[in-house]
Amino acid sequence: MYKINADFFAFWMMVTAMSVSAQRDVTQWTLDKNRTVDAPITFNAGEHKDAPVYTVNTDTQESVKNRWPYPFNFRIPLHIGAGDFHRQYVAVEVDLDLSILKQQIAVDSIDLSSFKIVRVDSSGKVIDGDIPFQIDPLFALQNQSSAKCVLTLFLKDPLPEHHFFHFFIYLGSLDKNMPEFQSLVKIQEIPEHEGQESYKITTPHAVYYYHKKGAGFASLEDRDGNDWLSYNPGVGQESLSGSGGMYRGTPNSGYPEGYCHPGKTVSGSRILSAGPVKATIYSQSDDKKMACLWDIFPTCARMTFLEMRKPYWFLYEGTPGGALEEESDYIVRPMGSRIIKTTAAEKWEGDIVADGTAGEWIYFADGKTRHKIFFVHHDDDEAIDSYWPMNREMTVFGFGRNGLEKYMTKIPDSFTMGLCYKIEHEQTINEILSASQPLVIHLDPAERRKFKKGN
Repeated sequence: MYKINADFFAFWMMVTAMSVSAQRDVTQWTLDKNRTVDAPITFNAGEHKDAPVYTVNTDTQESVKNRWPYPFNFRIPLHIGAGDFHRQYVAVEVDLDLSILKQQIAVDSIDLSSFKIVRVDSSGKVIDGDIPFQIDPLFALQNQSSAKCVLTLFLKDPLPEHHFFHFFIYLGSLDKNMPEFQSLVKIQEIPEHEGQESYKITTPHAVYYYHKKGAGFASLEDRDGNDWLSYNPGVGQESLSGSGGMYRGTPNSGYPEGYCHPGKTVSGSRILSAGPVKATIYSQSDDKKMACLWDIFPTCARMTFLEMRKPYWFLYEGTPGGALEEESDYIVRPMGSRIIKTTAAEKWEGDIVADGTAGEWIYFADGKTRHKIFFVHHDDDEAIDSYWPMNREMTVFGFGRNGLEKYMTKIPDSFTMGLCYKIEHEQTINEILSASQPLVIHLDPAERRKFKKGN
């Protein structure tokens, strides 16, 4: 069963709601005021905060069983649309305003542990009664009269482009036996990984190792155990350079201070949320000039800079498939409407431009396994991006980097990275966009469990 970290409220009172969601494109909707549960699902624009509580009118016990099959007092209809991209195994984040919800259902408090989410068809019939989710407080106003939360759920089934999935969020349980889920994301503190106390995050897609004082990833292992970062505190056996170890990692954003770089010791980190669908790590530099959040999902990880010394860059200094092989490894990036493929031996520079999408993306492929690692910058800026191989030992790729010059200044700013396995180019691009492009989210007014004719 998921756990809510009590420190989350106090933390977000300080930093407020600065985090940027890669997949949030929340539109609040209401329905026709004459709607009952028996009516088909339709959408009519309106203001969520003024929406009335809907009463469920049923005439028979059989209707009660079909239309409201769970022992909860309230529920919220939720509709998630794919937008322009096919979605596969994605986590979805939905903002919930508990103060508005309390007004809608006329209660003084809401128990965040008394929720259940089910997927339904357009008539309200349950398709999947066991949707994995978690709820994390986002921030609280100082007077504690309003609180906002993030509901994160995992879509187990493919969602085709321009299609919607429909859900009911049940709350106010009459039964204390709450759902438990197998964790899709597990985070644990370990005493040492490559010379530093770390967090180990295990997902079905990859295993991450995050240095607590370095505030950066030292290792990212694929399903076969290959490390796509391969940080170690040493040097290369032949090059005698840090490209063989201590220079590696991601995002390596704070040269020369050492922000967000494994092996460095200028920051502190703590866990804000621990699954089962998302783990969140907060890191801050000792000089308070850098603060970031990492959200690790089952299939990818998203980083958000909350504070950063400007300008800065975001780097991938690593080892595709476990080792850089310049002749067989390759890199793919968009350039307007064109796609450019180069070998890992070829140096280049220039702003990445991805027509038709929000932000910029790139992927690195291991020529032997065809596995890939991708990176997305969610802001489509005009800063120079660049790549070069170092000593045949590691990649040097940077969003907003050219030589030792840094170009990015936006705060907050977000980046997503993840692994893809043995899929062709078009499928890889779809997986990248599925993980990073906004979804369409319709959150309808709450409905109250109330039956006429004495039911």
